Amino acid sequence: NTEISQGAPTVTVKDDDVQKFLTEEDKEDLANGSTIRFLVQVDKVEKPAQAVLQEVNQQLQDTGKKVGAYLDINLVKEKNGVKSSISEWNDSMDLVIAIPQELWPREGEKRIFSIIHVHEKDGQLITTELPDMDDNDRTITARIKGMSTFALAYTDDQSSVAETAAKPETESGKDVNTAAAKETGQPDRSAATGDDFDFWPLILLAAVSGAAVLLIWGPLRKKRN
Repeated sequence: NTEISQGAPTVTVKDDDVQKFLTEEDKEDLANGSTIRFLVQVDKVEKPAQAVLQEVNQQLQDTGKKVGAYLDINLVKEKNGVKSSISEWNDSMDLVIAIPQELWPREGEKRIFSIIHVHEKDGQLITTELPDMDDNDRTITARIKGMSTFALAYTDDQSSVAETAAKPETESGKDVNTAAAKETGQPDRSAATGDDFDFWPLILLAAVSGAAVLLIWGPLRKKRN
């Protein structure tokens, strides 16, 4: 089960990974009718501790990466209503974090995520950057050996950003000028291709020019006569 605070993303772990935290005593108690469940508690951290900020900033120094969110993630074992926290373990397990929508890249762009894990061990803060192991652009999957504070870090793939910026905005295969002309009801003034060229202005101009010639020619004939 997962307990998620307001504003925090969904976080999941595999049931098979959680079962490894059952001790032999737990298995015996289960056989005798005890109830045991595991909870993943997720809280969004609005103001991380200064020591955590320093650790993360130092880890990301000169990488060009940005931090999108800080999360406190904890694994809790509840046995017969009594809860106990599990902060670290020997075997690794996969943690899947749903990327918050506000961190999604724009269409056509690629954003590379990683997780910065900050945890305390023997009185010292240890910081580790964990790469995203999946191909889903809406989740981050990382292999961890403990839980505490995690920072979601990201960087934009500059090749995809440049490619997206170079593309003109289009609508149904026609450029912006054609699309705008349809909305305003005015003819398209873009370069002529022979498909949508408007001949009426030329015909009107020819008609006006012809009328002017007749008006001038009329008086000249009268003078000669």
